[in-house]
Amino acid sequence: MSCLLLFFTLIFSDYFQGLPPGTVKINDSLYVDETEIRNIDWRECLYWNRKTFGETSDEYLFMLPDSLKWTNTDITFEHYFRHPRYQDFPVVCISYEQALRYCKWRSDRVNEGYYMKVNKIKYTEMPDFSKINVPSYVTYRLPSAEEWEAAAANTDPAYSNFSTSLPVSPKKFRRNKFGLIHIAGNVSEMIADKGKAKGGNFNTTSCNFDIKTDINYECPAIWLGFRCVCVKN
Repeated sequence: MSCLLLFFTLIFSDYFQGLPPGTVKINDSLYVDETEIRNIDWRECLYWNRKTFGETSDEYLFMLPDSLKWTNTDITFEHYFRHPRYQDFPVVCISYEQALRYCKWRSDRVNEGYYMKVNKIKYTEMPDFSKINVPSYVTYRLPSAEEWEAAAANTDPAYSNFSTSLPVSPKKFRRNKFGLIHIAGNVSEMIADKGKAKGGNFNTTSCNFDIKTDINYECPAIWLGFRCVCVKN
């Protein structure tokens, strides 16, 4: 069902006049995800890889989060990652390489959706995309430090989550001037430079938020997630 919902979203979003799915506009050439990548988004990717390549495939196994990096003792990682209550919470315990793979997967799926829209292909007539040279309408990727800082400029830390035991859902928090939620805190966000992240997180206090500060990481962590930027090609 999740893959069906993804394609419905793509088909009804207007590439030529609207926004790339999931994003808000920062400037004429840059779009940024409204929220951090969520558990439901990651499970969608897992579902597609399992259905396409199989449950024992390298493609599927590579994308599984590292549950050993989960450090909260109140709930298990599986409960946080898979229970519907937490579906809008940010995905965590994932690596830089997994985030890059997700960006590529998302770009491919969105471009397939745009291809169907441009060519007026009905959802019920899903083509075999392995036999089609789909144009690259958009590219999702990790932001550069400069892009992330531009998106976070003048964000009030009070609009995000700090000093809690877990990340939280974006639903009850205010947006910054661009319409972004939790870019100040909740989870720190990977950028294109490997081992570098930006923004505070639920383990820190709001007074520590500074858009210029780089946060170093070496492996997946409970406090680390990401959001994509998108460019139209």
